[in-house]
Amino acid sequence: MCIRDRFLIFLITLCTSTHLLAQRVYAFDTTEAMTEKQIKCMHSKNKGMFFRAYMYPGLVDKTGIENIRLGELASYTVAAYIVPNPKMSAIQQADEMCTALGKLSRSISVAIDIENPERWYTDDLAKNRLFIETLMGKLNRNKGCYSPFILTNEFNFNKIFGADYKLGNKGLYLW
Repeated sequence: MCIRDRFLIFLITLCTSTHLLAQRVYAFDTTEAMTEKQIKCMHSKNKGMFFRAYMYPGLVDKTGIENIRLGELASYTVAAYIVPNPKMSAIQQADEMCTALGKLSRSISVAIDIENPERWYTDDLAKNRLFIETLMGKLNRNKGCYSPFILTNEFNFNKIFGADYKLGNKGLYLW
């Protein structure tokens, strides 16, 4: 379990007992299972809720899908994110995740979490570019998913795709 997840578990636990800390959070994501009560508490003080729906090395995240389902049951707007494996088929990953999301009541906006340059092709930027373009295109055409955008930082983006690479009008959010 990473430090971020431990912090979020702490945050969620604290949220169930007091709203003081939750009032200061703008948005959050977690990979841990949440209860409907925890989701309601966190949502009451936050603008955004992100849940991982697909994880590296290439698996649907059933916990994330369940969190999304609970968020939908509570009539909240939630988003999913995928941590893709660039050495597997982009189409297969999009299909698997969107099939799982397609079982929910409405389509979900999907972020593509781009981190860990060592997991990508370090000597072939063209392969990385083709992968991300294929993934984004497939996510945009699948039932259950819409409006894919990238979450990354400038270092990772430049290392994986090259500083000269432009995504055009596709969403790119740097942190």
